[in-house]
Amino acid sequence: MEHVVLVVDSSYRPMSISRWEDAMCDILLDRFQVLEYSDEVVNSAHHQWYLPEIIVSPKNSKFKKNVKFDYDSILSRDNYTCAYCGEKFKYNKLSVDHIIPRQKGGKDSWMNCITSCKTCNNKKANKSLEEAKMKLLFEPIEPKNTLEMFLFNVNIKPKWREYLPKSVLNYVDMLRDRTNVKK
Repeated sequence: MEHVVLVVDSSYRPMSISRWEDAMCDILLDRFQVLEYSDEVVNSAHHQWYLPEIIVSPKNSKFKKNVKFDYDSILSRDNYTCAYCGEKFKYNKLSVDHIIPRQKGGKDSWMNCITSCKTCNNKKANKSLEEAKMKLLFEPIEPKNTLEMFLFNVNIKPKWREYLPKSVLNYVDMLRDRTNVKK
């Protein structure tokens, strides 16, 4: 079951996304309170529980501002979509390409790294875009914060929308739209 839960702080500001299993443990241990339930149910040998949709942390704390720059985060940011051919792939069929190759002074950075399928990455090799006669179908961006990256990768549920700032929803929509490329 792929159910995730929005975690808000005591002021109802979004903090993170949690797996339902972790959320249930936090609730049963009285670490968090349920703000909204979903219609989904889980059963044990002796009990039946509605899964939480939104839980409240007793603390006021902010989500991490900086998204960790790594291979997985780049693939996630780009929605597992090759920036050269526009196809969406499974994790193991992708790699990260340096737009300006490292051998030509390119850096490991959000703005120089892009998701590429292995075929396109091999075609480009250590060449510039011009030398390889290739172009990007979408531009790299630096993610603003971890909450937006979490939300980008899950289905935003209707009950969550009243707790998510419009600016966050707009940014997540922009992230999703940029990889919906016309080939």
